[in-house]
Amino acid sequence: MNPANNPTRLHPKPQNALPDIQWKGKRILIVEEDYVNYLYFHEILSQAGACLIRAVTVQEAIEMISGTAPFDLIIMNTGIPGNENCKAMQRIKLNWPALHVLAIAGCSCRENQKNCRINACDTFMTFNVDCNELILVINELFYPSIDALVQPR
Repeated sequence: MNPANNPTRLHPKPQNALPDIQWKGKRILIVEEDYVNYLYFHEILSQAGACLIRAVTVQEAIEMISGTAPFDLIIMNTGIPGNENCKAMQRIKLNWPALHVLAIAGCSCRENQKNCRINACDTFMTFNVDCNELILVINELFYPSIDALVQPR
């Protein structure tokens, strides 16, 4: 068989097509000192139409959050200097309780997850997260499902 006549070889179907989600009007602050990591998030999230802003330090992030334009979500690298044991996230959630915080860690160790959960982040993911999963988790933070709002008795 001639490979040129095989349409699946000429036009392979995308394996990981991103969900078609629109976050127009949403403001996301990405707190990440590593430019490559920031580009990874930007590449994935920019397709949804949200306004993406980067802070390189915890102090810069807090100054931006304190500004006049509110944010809908913070994506924060748990290993960024100034966020030891996720204390910066705790400070942010104490001052801005309605602001969603997504903690991103380089490892999936239980101690890191525990520190982040105790210190009020809304959810925790690792850097090796699937881009579809990242989008779905963020979408759930923005638009919680009815099931998530119903508390079991």
